[in-house]
Order: sequence, then structure tokens, then C-alpha cells
Amino acid sequence: MPKPQHRGRKPRPDSGDGAERSRKPRTSARATRRRKPLARPRDEKDVLLRLEEILRQRIIGKDDAIARVANAIRIRRTHLDFHPARPDGAFLLVGPSGVGKTEFAFAIAEALNGNDRDVIHLDMADYTEEEDIADLLVTLYPGTETFIEGSLTTPVRRHPRAVILLRGLEHAHPGVHRLLLHILERGLVVDAQGEVAFDQTIVFATTRLHPDESETVEQIGFTRSTLSREERCRRMLEERFGPELIAAFNEVLYFQSLSPQDVRRIARYKVQKVVDRLKRQRRGVVISEKVYDTFIKEEEVARAGARYLNRALAENLFTPLSKFLLSHAEARHITVEVEGDRVVIHPTGRVGR
Repeated sequence: MPKPQHRGRKPRPDSGDGAERSRKPRTSARATRRRKPLARPRDEKDVLLRLEEILRQRIIGKDDAIARVANAIRIRRTHLDFHPARPDGAFLLVGPSGVGKTEFAFAIAEALNGNDRDVIHLDMADYTEEEDIADLLVTLYPGTETFIEGSLTTPVRRHPRAVILLRGLEHAHPGVHRLLLHILERGLVVDAQGEVAFDQTIVFATTRLHPDESETVEQIGFTRSTLSREERCRRMLEERFGPELIAAFNEVLYFQSLSPQDVRRIARYKVQKVVDRLKRQRRGVVISEKVYDTFIKEEEVARAGARYLNRALAENLFTPLSKFLLSHAEARHITVEVEGDRVVIHPTGRVGR
């Protein structure tokens, strides 16, 4: 059988077996297209029961969205859904930049699959032209029997329970929207290698589309005062993507801008993960709450939400801490605090709580 290759590679000579396989009728596997259910983690039942609690450790200020996503996934994975062929969950996340849409998908992957490394993360800005749609599917090099890997179907074949993240859906060509609708309604795609099932995947799409406060919706018979922001946003989404696609999602979730308090909690979570990693290296670090005041600024939160956090943490905390660790290799207990307007790091006798 010919081995799939990445796009752009020079095709290699192929064997006769590949030619025989490629001529197989695409519909030949229809009767058995559903994969045998994979062995699930022994603790998946506990994870599903505690999913909200687990997600709240990583997702800040989104309790309603967490509950709605957790409920939809539990219904699906206990086989109570009306459409068993569809994905295990499909969610459209709507909101401005820096409010946690991408992080939400990665948190779901970590909770359900044990890590977030296998998220199929596709930037829809790479699929703006009609010819880009083929890149999502396995195809054949012209005049050969060599498969070209698809950026969507190949990883789903490898990881049938993957979390899929389609970032910036508004940038994608309408043909991508039609392909997504087919996946959400049928749970199945056919490419050059045959059928690939999406019935065990979880699909997230994100968009920054939201109604501008200066716009009016009087042209469709309503004034702004008669429609909530969510209702106006849904009408805008249906106009942009079509009502069929919006209706195919289990939930359309509207993310509000983060408050400085939310951003502080996110910063604490990110820092704690680093501190826990250092603890496994037998180094204890205590960080004063005042350290966060040096880089969590209200104007930055209003402008970029949590998006600027990684850079701010690197510049204000991890850069000086890395230099300290390199120059004090023997230090096992370390305190980070603020003196005046400067972050100060020094060794201590023991790590407090």
C-alpha cells in the first residue's frame, strides 16, 4: 500500500499494491465504516462526572460554557444522543481575541485525552481559496498512485478521538463551511483513501465575528432594543455561515471579555504549572501576589485580554528567574517578591505556603 506523503514532497515510485488499493470503489466500506469503539481510559467515567471541576482549573470565568459543553459530551458518550453518527460534540466559540476560545479546546483535550498535544489545530486563514479545500483531505499526486496527506483527515485516521480546532472560521472559503456542515451532520468524509469517521471526535470552531455596537438590525424587522446581544450575534453568524451550519453545532457559546481579576487567575494557573515542574526538580519557588501587579494592567487586559500573558510572564518573571536559577544552581528554596517597583528574587531557608 502506498505510504501517505506530506504535500510538496517529490513523489516516489509506487508498487502495484497501491494501484490496486486506489482503484477500490469508495463506497465499498460503507457497511462497516463505523470504527469499533476504542478502549477508553479506565477512569473516563470519573473524568466525565467531574468534567466541570477539571475544566475550571484551567478555564477561568467561563462556568456557563463549561457546563453546557460538559453536558453535551456526557450525553454523547453515554449514547443518549439522537444522532449517533455525528461527532461527540461540536461547539462554535464566539468572542473577541484573548478571551480563551482556543484555550477552551486545548483544555477539553487535556481533560479527556490526558494531554493537549494531539489537538488538530487548523488556522482557517490558510483555507481561503477554493483550491485550499483539497489540502484538508487525502489526495493523489497527479499521474501517480502516491497519497498526499490531508491536514484534517490524516490525523483523524490516526487519532479517531481527537479534538479538532478550526480557528477563525470566518476566514475560510465557503467550501470549507460546506465540508464542516457535512462532518457535523454525517460524521463522515470520503477522500482518496476511502471513508474516515468523525463520530468520536470533538469539534471546536472559533470566530471573532460579533455585532458592532454602531450597527442596526432594523433591516430585518428589529431594532437593537428588541434583541439581546446574543440574539444579534446569532443572526450575524447565520447570515455569514448559513443557518444550517449554525444549527448543526451542539452549542454556540459567546465569550465575554476577561476582567483583570480573570487574567490574574489565569496568570496564577500558568505560573503554578511552572512551579510544580520546578518542584519535581527539587526546587521550591514562592511567588508574591504583588508580582502579578507589575504586569497585569487594566488597559492591557481591555486591549488584548489574556493573549499578552505569556509574553508578560516571560519578560517580568521568567527572564529574571531563569538568570537566578543559572547563577544560583545550589538554591533549593526561592522567593520572588517586589521591592519598590522591581521584581526581586532571593534564596530562602525554606519554602512557605
